[in-house]
Amino acid sequence: MKDILVRRAKSEDRKDAVFVEGQATPGLHYLDNVYEEWLVDPDGVLLVAEFDGRLVGVGKFSKMPDGSAWLETLRVLPDYQGKGIGKAFYREFLNLAEIRGISRLGMYTTPDNFASKGLAEINGFIFAGEFRGSSLDIKSAGTYVESKGFETITSPDDAWRLIERDSELWGGYGIMNRTFLRLSKELVSFWTSKSFISRHIGSDSIIIMGARFMPEKAVHIAYMSGDIGLLIKYAISKSKYLGVDRLQCMYPEGQSYISEKLSEFGFKVDPYSCIVMEKN
Repeated sequence: MKDILVRRAKSEDRKDAVFVEGQATPGLHYLDNVYEEWLVDPDGVLLVAEFDGRLVGVGKFSKMPDGSAWLETLRVLPDYQGKGIGKAFYREFLNLAEIRGISRLGMYTTPDNFASKGLAEINGFIFAGEFRGSSLDIKSAGTYVESKGFETITSPDDAWRLIERDSELWGGYGIMNRTFLRLSKELVSFWTSKSFISRHIGSDSIIIMGARFMPEKAVHIAYMSGDIGLLIKYAISKSKYLGVDRLQCMYPEGQSYISEKLSEFGFKVDPYSCIVMEKN
């Protein structure tokens, strides 16, 4: 019987954990950029898995500002997949949630990742929605003078009043760094405190943009309502000012209005969608 140990990550695990991610998801790797930050996350836990003493898996349990938890960056070395390591991670995820009194959890995967989806379902997660992303290379984007009349919203109540009107256009979610959180007063209050929400006074158009992590790499549009073209121009200008590489936006699969407006400004649609799984 092989021994599986899931434990808190340590600073000295960094090289092995980054290697696991590179082997498990060669097209998506960012752990090296956030490793030390995640180690000291006061509301989350970075975990690693050992199989007979070898580090073969990594995963992160993150508490969100709305009181839910997000399960992310679950990676297992290809040669060790199917050996119960993913199940061991989920046992620890659910244990951490119980200890913290968290009843709502979420994660995402891709539609063709049947193992990931099945593992979530075994642990009580159900399908909550499918989303598609579009991204823009800021260096190749057109130059827009930042539109006049924008202000940062400081009142959560004012922000929520404007967000409520079109929340269904976004499937009821706000999305940053592929973290899919249901729009709520608690989430909006947090984003207000981070100065992520701006309004165009003349049209009462509103945009939420920022980043959960790696703000130096990309800005994420989490929500827009009103004059979408005006808001996209503002987002591009602000991204240029911040000096980031990419501007990203995710929206419900099949939401052609948002997708087409983004395409008008040079955004490229991601080749695959993401499905969100939730447990309540």
